[in-house]
Amino acid sequence: MKKNEEDNGLKRQLSMTMCITLVMGAIIGSGIFTMTGTAIGYIGKAVPVAFITAAIFIIITNIPSIFQGGALPATGGSYVYVSRFVHPTFGYIHILNLIMGTFNIALMGTSAAMYFQPLMPSIPTKVTAAIFILLLAILGSFGVKISGIVQNIIIIIMIAALLTFIIPGLGAISSEFVTIGEALFPNTLEFAALWSAVAILRYSLMGGGIVFTLGDEVKNPGRTIPASFFIGTALVTLFYCLIGYISVGVAPLEVVANQPLSVSAALILGEHSGAFQFFLVGGALLATLTTLNGSFLIYSRTLYAAAKDLVLPGFLTTTNKFGVPIVAVWVCAFIGLTVVLLELTVTQLLSFVSIPGLLLGFIYYIPPIVISRKLPYCAKNAWFRLPSWLITLISVSSAILLFTLGKSLFDRMETSHYIGMLIFYGLGFVYWFLRLAYLKKQGIDLIANMKGFHPYWIELEEKYKNEELQRIATSDK
Repeated sequence: MKKNEEDNGLKRQLSMTMCITLVMGAIIGSGIFTMTGTAIGYIGKAVPVAFITAAIFIIITNIPSIFQGGALPATGGSYVYVSRFVHPTFGYIHILNLIMGTFNIALMGTSAAMYFQPLMPSIPTKVTAAIFILLLAILGSFGVKISGIVQNIIIIIMIAALLTFIIPGLGAISSEFVTIGEALFPNTLEFAALWSAVAILRYSLMGGGIVFTLGDEVKNPGRTIPASFFIGTALVTLFYCLIGYISVGVAPLEVVANQPLSVSAALILGEHSGAFQFFLVGGALLATLTTLNGSFLIYSRTLYAAAKDLVLPGFLTTTNKFGVPIVAVWVCAFIGLTVVLLELTVTQLLSFVSIPGLLLGFIYYIPPIVISRKLPYCAKNAWFRLPSWLITLISVSSAILLFTLGKSLFDRMETSHYIGMLIFYGLGFVYWFLRLAYLKKQGIDLIANMKGFHPYWIELEEKYKNEELQRIATSDK
């Protein structure tokens, strides 16, 4: 652990519990409040089945990342794996995608401001969004341990808000509207309807991959990273299934289908009750803030990793006494604040955030396929591992699916979006070639630098190799 801190300036402070709450906080977002009714419109009383299927879908498509994150933990996540196991140019493309993805900070800040609006309607949404972004940046400046503790507290409050809906909701369910059998074992279930519901609900269950980007800050990362992803995703799915079951059990389908969760909550808690306000504002607002907190962690750590490789300016590697890449955190905050001031619509923000990663998502599934050949002992000793052929099958299938989803969104973009993205990526590649030329004059081969394996991986590979050789030698005696 000491060597890791000397190499990176980062500290292993995240325990299993903290990682689980980070996963839960990153997953639970405003989507559960808006998407449940839409899913009910597709699949009716069987919405818990759709949540379970969506969770299975999320877990399966993340299996390659779970494997590589546990076998080869590293801060920077996909950027590090793509640079080392595909090609540095694709690693740089991921950085461009990530810079575009930092718009998500503005999106989450704006969403949180919208949920806060009923409490103080006189404050403009733009101002509130900026305040939330600044507060989370300040919080992130005190280290992942402090962020993890605050995340734990928020998760407790957020779960209390969800239980405000769930506990009385279970008592309000009427067999006239739904039974457990109808919810979990429907007599008829159309595949098209189920798939449509899953396509919607998968977005409400995404986010658990946050732990894959924090490898150098996690205690016992080989076990903690995959285990926390599984546990956190499973716990959130349980809550979501209960919420879906209650929603279809308190009113006829035509009342709750394609409606926000507030409709069901009003029937259970009373529209003007304090419990109703706590559920909506406390639940939805805090859910959005935990996702915003996760966004800061993901984006700042990846910028830091890229700067360590010399892809980005060196000042982004600056860490404070808490082991935080402080400059990277505030660069992310600056980008988020700038986008808030531009007042882009939620639809525009979603397009910019989602499409690049979906269209180029196939590159993220190449590293898990080749890890077993490049670092075989790390792969063989991973806490979570599957046969190579199965990892390959899941990776290829997931890559095709992501590209299909990305293309469907890309085809619906406006002309101004195309132009904006073309300019952004064009300027990005101008910087890339200038950076290559500049470092070459300094006697630095940037491509070779980006291909270098993480020191911790080399240490693990040697350790596992020596252990196996020792076992073989012992067995031969």
